[in-house]
Amino acid sequence: MEKTKMRLFSIFVLILGVFLSLNIAVYGQQSDSVHPEYLKAVTDYSDVLIKYGRDTYGSEKSPVFVAGDIDLKTNSFRRCPLEGQGIREGDRAYGANPHHYLNLYQILYCLTDIIKDARYQEHADSSLQWFFNHCQSPATGLFAWGEHLYWDVEAEQCKGRDIHEFYRPWVLWGRSFKIAPEACEKFAMGLWDHQVYNHIGDFNRHAKWSEHGPERRNNISRHAGFYIATWGYAYKETKNPVFLKAIERVLIFKEASRHPVTNFLPSDRNANSVNQWLSDIIGEQVKLSHDPKIGGLHSHVAGTLSLAIDLHDAAKYIDGELKQMMTDFEHTEDEHFLKFHEGLGENSEHLFVDLGGVSTMKPFATGRSYCPIWDFQYGTATEAQVALICCERWKQLSPGQIRDGYERLITACAKRYLKNDPPAEAIRKPGIIGEVIMLMAAAYELTGDKKFLERADKFADIGIKTFLDISGLPRAAVGFDHYEAITRSDTMMMGLLQLWITHNDIKIKQRLIYTDR
Repeated sequence: MEKTKMRLFSIFVLILGVFLSLNIAVYGQQSDSVHPEYLKAVTDYSDVLIKYGRDTYGSEKSPVFVAGDIDLKTNSFRRCPLEGQGIREGDRAYGANPHHYLNLYQILYCLTDIIKDARYQEHADSSLQWFFNHCQSPATGLFAWGEHLYWDVEAEQCKGRDIHEFYRPWVLWGRSFKIAPEACEKFAMGLWDHQVYNHIGDFNRHAKWSEHGPERRNNISRHAGFYIATWGYAYKETKNPVFLKAIERVLIFKEASRHPVTNFLPSDRNANSVNQWLSDIIGEQVKLSHDPKIGGLHSHVAGTLSLAIDLHDAAKYIDGELKQMMTDFEHTEDEHFLKFHEGLGENSEHLFVDLGGVSTMKPFATGRSYCPIWDFQYGTATEAQVALICCERWKQLSPGQIRDGYERLITACAKRYLKNDPPAEAIRKPGIIGEVIMLMAAAYELTGDKKFLERADKFADIGIKTFLDISGLPRAAVGFDHYEAITRSDTMMMGLLQLWITHNDIKIKQRLIYTDR
């Protein structure tokens, strides 16, 4: 009798386990989840792109996703105007560009983890694998992606300005090397051979895609980080010492460019007008009779923090003196970033410095001195964007004074968005919505204060009603009836997914990474 009871109990436990696993697998579809409409919006977005956003054009069909433009009423590919949105025509991608879709890929991999539907990961893998194996320059090894390039799915060739430049950090090297190892190794080697000038460590963020043509004196710090992150992972996968050499050369060159007094990094070593520099520093027009051109006068402050993030990630795969050099470098950038923001907080006129003087360690008095709360234009980050970069750095650090400094800035920024409602012209594109949602979710996780989640819900409602009123794909911008990835709809959709995860306290294997830096 006792054995029979034990067998029945074991069967009951087994059935219960199966039921619970199935319930977890479809948790987001159940009415008992908190805000199921957020997950539904994300799955609808993914499903529509999988069905209608693939390459069905030209002579060769492929699984890549088309970054733009998709008519929201017919789900067909067409080239649409996008005037008045601060988007340069030469940066628009009329075809495949994984950089514009980086957060879509994060979403697809996360959906497979959350709802246990393998097809999302399979579609992401097939799209990236095809792109890596077919859209690479035979001469340089660089991919047809980034700020100025795309793969034209009708002409079956690279289009754009023949300039390779990262648009975002590529945070999916782990998956990329797994599905296309040879192409990814060739790309990493191409960065060293064809983006860095004569292997001396200097580089230009612009490099020729179709042929060898690296240039100098535009070695912007965040781009140095993008390259170092690539080489760090390439070394992990291949153990090729050339990638260690590449990291070392670029770091030594960046170190040599520091200001001799403040030790701060310039954004680049471009020639700058001293007249313009002095005018920006003091806020009054200056006209010297002799106006020499010298380099390294200003720095994009958040860009040096972006470099620190990538140095930390790459250093995990490296040992010895180079690892120590990378670690020391990143901690120096922490000190400088926090020094720039001493005395700034929730109630100050500004919170984050945009451009600062390398010799003064102070923001410019005119021009792009501080980051705005809402206004977004080319090359200028909002406060929410910089706060999310701080979040990425905070997650890397151990408890202590430096991490506390970032936490203070993150929470101060979130509080500013609690009391600053956006003017209509500030939310004409979807990206900023996603950033404020993610910032509010991060502030809730730091503080436990539900007012941040409530504010995130408000922005989620704005985003859904403003951009998802026609289709599962967001409008490219208010007043436009087409979808286009360059306005960062993938950021808004990832924000909705992160908010649903936060509301429901879901544990995921790979966290969603903020990439608009």
